[in-house]
Amino acid sequence: MKKLTAIAILLLFMLPGVRSSAQTDAQIAAIVAVAGAEEAETLDAEEIERYLSLMLHPLDLNRTPRGRLLSCGLLTPFQVASLEDYRKRYGDVLSVTELSLIEGFGEEFSRNLAPFVRLSSRSLPGHPAADTMLLRNTVIARASLKGGKIGTGLKLKSSFGESVSLSFAEKDLQSWGGSVSWSGNRWPGKVLAGDFNARFGQGLALWSGMSLSGFSSVSSICRNGAGISPSWSYSCAGTYRGVAADFQAGRFVVSSFAAFPGLKPFCEGNRGGVSFMPGGNVSWYGKNGQLGLTAFWLSERIGGDPNGLFYQAGGKVSVDGKLSWRGMTFFGESAFDCYSGSAAGAGGLTVPFLDGWRFGMAARFYPASFSASGASGIRAWTGTSNEKGVVLGVGKRNTSLTADIASKWNDPSVMQVKVLAKVPFQLTPAMVLSLRVSERFRPYEPVLVHRAGARADLDWSSAGLSAAYGEPEGDAWKARLRLEGLYCKAASGLAYLEGGRRTDRFSAYLRSTLFIVDNWDDRIYSYERDAPGNFTVPAYYGRGYSLSAVASAKFRFRLGGRHIKVLRLYSRASMVRYPFMPQGKPASSELKFQAQLEL
Repeated sequence: MKKLTAIAILLLFMLPGVRSSAQTDAQIAAIVAVAGAEEAETLDAEEIERYLSLMLHPLDLNRTPRGRLLSCGLLTPFQVASLEDYRKRYGDVLSVTELSLIEGFGEEFSRNLAPFVRLSSRSLPGHPAADTMLLRNTVIARASLKGGKIGTGLKLKSSFGESVSLSFAEKDLQSWGGSVSWSGNRWPGKVLAGDFNARFGQGLALWSGMSLSGFSSVSSICRNGAGISPSWSYSCAGTYRGVAADFQAGRFVVSSFAAFPGLKPFCEGNRGGVSFMPGGNVSWYGKNGQLGLTAFWLSERIGGDPNGLFYQAGGKVSVDGKLSWRGMTFFGESAFDCYSGSAAGAGGLTVPFLDGWRFGMAARFYPASFSASGASGIRAWTGTSNEKGVVLGVGKRNTSLTADIASKWNDPSVMQVKVLAKVPFQLTPAMVLSLRVSERFRPYEPVLVHRAGARADLDWSSAGLSAAYGEPEGDAWKARLRLEGLYCKAASGLAYLEGGRRTDRFSAYLRSTLFIVDNWDDRIYSYERDAPGNFTVPAYYGRGYSLSAVASAKFRFRLGGRHIKVLRLYSRASMVRYPFMPQGKPASSELKFQAQLEL
């Protein structure tokens, strides 16, 4: 224990004089904003990993082919069309300010988008851009020690310009995944083999990987399908393994894939059955809207005979659309389950009003007979099946109020109401107080009728802090005080104080947390700072305290006068103790290191 504590303290003072890059508050805030999430605690590790990968390899908005822009999950088809039209008329986009002036982007969205994109240019303003091809290689290795167990992870990625990408990832020498993809400029489309995500429409027919449940803001009400996109994560959980392609023909984008569910565990030694799942999408994109048709079919082999017959297990067909007009957005999707013969639907709108405010509403109905296989639509419970509900919301920047009323399709008495309100207050130019109040009401529950929570975050930064736009990049001392209370089965509480220093050469943070949670139903989730790709959101339960220390540094090496190597080092030490419990609880400690090399 003493050795671990000493290491945690030393992390704060090591590696002086080198340049650093850490998983900053600004990065997490940007991910939460573009994902339409309530907060970091509501996101999934795979989704955070995907966005951090985009930060590691930002998209060049002046070079990236249309297919990859559509599949990145950051831009709507309307924004992609506006960007392409602007580039044809005026040449390269040279700054975030210029990007905000393009129709469909705006100041707030462009600020949130900035960490995920680059705006390189080798042409004069107003002239078409000259294409560039640059080879980039990234190696990420991590190791951790927790409870006597050693965890490992490795990631490799090579990209040639914005066209060719090769990736591989493994976890604990047990789970692995990867993909190779090619995107064309003259031939607008892409081809990939390996692990990929397929996300179309509002997710009623086909939406793989992470999906938010519940509604945290107006932006979370409407989905932006990313189509076919490669996956680069340690576990590749929720993705498909197979081959996929899409291409553009005028205003149409045609996507197709052949996935093999069960192939991933089969490749990792689990000799279970491998299914066959073909599918595709045809979408028409106009400047102000989009129409799409999605279909897939899942077939499974009977028995273990390699020459055995296939039998049809079922599939889905859906039609989706989206229309933007004078700042308003209308969206919807209707899906048909071919196996059960039932239909599901979801749709709504968002409307601007007053000065920067936006109103949104959406309704959904998923019959109990509608299969959730392959689907992940907007919802309140666990799947896109056996649910109906409506959501309303208003918001402006970081201020929002949403309310969702839902019930089970086959039993309307099983219902819930969720309300969430968030509002920040600018106390001083360097200090912001953020308040959050939530309530989940389930009248059918015999005991856990209410789950009410309240939280206050007091943030300070020596570089200045804005309630609307967060903090600027650059050197800063930082501090946060959080007080959180929750009532479900009983009352519980959590408080933490975090402080640290971020410079252009080094970053380090210390955090201490105190919690009192007597029932598992009253557990409190709290995001903790970690290295990129390592998303830590522990569920605090019991009576005790935790301590953690995080540090990062960055080295630069120059080769041949032009080629630059970047080595990033991250380290994290943490411990959790339960000295205030009458029956006691085992303590835990963790030590983690990560190295990231970019060529």
